Amino acid sequence: MPDDLARVRRWLDAGGTVHTLVRSDDTVTLALCSCDTGAEMERLTSSDAGLLARLDELAD
Repeated sequence: MPDDLARVRRWLDAGGTVHTLVRSDDTVTLALCSCDTGAEMERLTSSDAGLLARLDELAD
């Protein structure tokens, strides 16, 4: 299983932004956006418990 929390942290460390699109108790869909224009580059849907636990401090 991929470590989606680490993936989001790498994205943020590189200067990108993360926006929550959809969230339930056990799944989240995030928009991974570029650092320059803020354009959505990818979407990530995850049920990674570590990501869900830290989501409030990582995404707006």
